[in-house]
Amino acid sequence: AKYLAKIRNNQVTGQIDFRDVVQARNQLERMSASSNRNFALDWKLLGPDNFSGRTRALIFDSGDETSNTIIAASVSGGLYKSTNLGLTWNKINGWDKALKVSCMVQDDQGNIYAGTGESFATEDFTNFGPLGYNGGFIGTGIYMSTDGNTFNQLEDTKPVMNSDTAAWAFINDLAYNSTNGHLLASTNHGLRVSVNGGTTWTIAKTTEGESLTGNSFDVNVGSDGKIIADIDNLCYISASGNPVQFVLSSRGDSASLPTSDIGRIEFAIAPSDPNVVYASVTNEEGALVNIYLSDDGGNDWRIIAPGGTESLNFFGHGDNVDVGQGIYNNCLEVFPDDPYKVILGGINLWEGRKYTETGFYQWTQRSSTFAIPGFISGLHEDQHSIVFRPGHNNQFAITNDGGVFTGIVNNPVWDFTNASKTYYSTQYY
Repeated sequence: AKYLAKIRNNQVTGQIDFRDVVQARNQLERMSASSNRNFALDWKLLGPDNFSGRTRALIFDSGDETSNTIIAASVSGGLYKSTNLGLTWNKINGWDKALKVSCMVQDDQGNIYAGTGESFATEDFTNFGPLGYNGGFIGTGIYMSTDGNTFNQLEDTKPVMNSDTAAWAFINDLAYNSTNGHLLASTNHGLRVSVNGGTTWTIAKTTEGESLTGNSFDVNVGSDGKIIADIDNLCYISASGNPVQFVLSSRGDSASLPTSDIGRIEFAIAPSDPNVVYASVTNEEGALVNIYLSDDGGNDWRIIAPGGTESLNFFGHGDNVDVGQGIYNNCLEVFPDDPYKVILGGINLWEGRKYTETGFYQWTQRSSTFAIPGFISGLHEDQHSIVFRPGHNNQFAITNDGGVFTGIVNNPVWDFTNASKTYYSTQYY
């Protein structure tokens, strides 16, 4: 470790800084451009090929009517495609590019968009933050593919290099609005909108004309075109889907979402009823504040899972309910055929079911951390996204720190399968 620190760390600060890495990469590119030497090294991948790394997003390619084609986005290895439901994978953005992909979406024409920049980093819940270390890396904008195999950078999304505060440095989420063809991006510089397939972008605004330029972690679009987004840890909703008609929904009262001590909010809109909306709210320490439900499209909210309880410690371990990993791993997905049944991903997967009209949901832990290889409910910890397989109400894919898994709802036991063979995306911390 001392040897590696000596050759890698900044000689002045003694720390590894991603800006130094980017600067060094740019220097190498300039040197290569001015040199006539061609080393033509032939690299061979040596593995591991049966265990993968952190993956934040995936989609089922709409071009495959059998729903067997999956594209997954890893935060250290780039983009991978499987045409056999995760049995095997191929890298599709070139072996010479290790894109730091954080999110993906596909539009109605089949175009795929991948956002880069990794801001959900480990210093948020470890002791490395105060020491000046940053586990995340700035991205290089949004990439688009028309064929599901070749990805090209969208020129208008290129960030200023060597700056973790520049626009487009971190793209945290992407969404597509089928009702008007708009593409939306949650970024470190606000919620951005494109009406022309990513060629140009503008900032979303409230009905009063306020530009939503704060950090945005999440954006969702309902089947009716409704948009719900997190801006500076507050909930904004455009009921019409118009990107300049957002209204603040977080009021801090008993019928709304909180407005202070928030670390992250994740939303989910029920596919079968866009009036049913869920919100998973964690505090600045990553612990659960509450899980909320709205039956009126996000105007009024009620608690369906209370924070501060050991039995519902979704983002923590044991009896420590004051801190957790909810800023790092936090995802929600509603069952396609039941608006009042939801999957929550924290350290493990949980199922929430409506039990009474006004009370808490019934919550059941559906996965356990890997202890026995091949154990039916064994799932790698730290969940990042859940996507149902099109045409199937009981099958879904999960991304987590161990790569990609598939799940089947077989009550009372859910069956999970590791789907990471030849998915080379291992990330070291």
